Amino acid sequence: MSLTVYKFLWYLISRIEKHKGDESIASIIPVEMTSNIGAHLTMSEIEDPIPQAAAIPFRETAAGTLEVLITRRQDKQKWGIPKGIIDPGHSAHATVRIESEEEAGIAGCVSQQPIGSYDHHKWGTICHIQVFLMRVTEEYPNYLEQQFRERRWFPWQKAARMMGQKPVRELMAQLPALIAQATFDDT
Repeated sequence: MSLTVYKFLWYLISRIEKHKGDESIASIIPVEMTSNIGAHLTMSEIEDPIPQAAAIPFRETAAGTLEVLITRRQDKQKWGIPKGIIDPGHSAHATVRIESEEEAGIAGCVSQQPIGSYDHHKWGTICHIQVFLMRVTEEYPNYLEQQFRERRWFPWQKAARMMGQKPVRELMAQLPALIAQATFDDT
């Protein structure tokens, strides 16, 4: 099972725990997890969007060029940014740090506030994604998802054009101004 599937299952389990004893939740969980015979997983019945957090990782080269690190699964054409489900007990900032390290092998300073957000249809439901900036301070040679995820630095305008999701393209199109307005954590 992929890391994304595990995270999604963790999200479902947290929702089940939140609604223990609530009969409406029984209709969306697999039969193995309930005594309600015949229950099936129907993602469209989940009312709340799945919360996610994402990072637009950037750096400035010695020559003064603004670059963005983008990623893609090696079996896919579309490029994206590190993002993931905000696990129970984690903040959006913690998720940005964790996902950036796992998916892209990077660490850095995260903007204190999101620079935007958007909704994305996935798994038959809606994910609500908060997008933060990350000024990259470390790039690790090895990272958790390197076997199936490619990472690459591009000039920010080119990275914006390569994004698979329109809301991310639109945010990246404003990148220099967003960076100038942002306040970053020191860690």
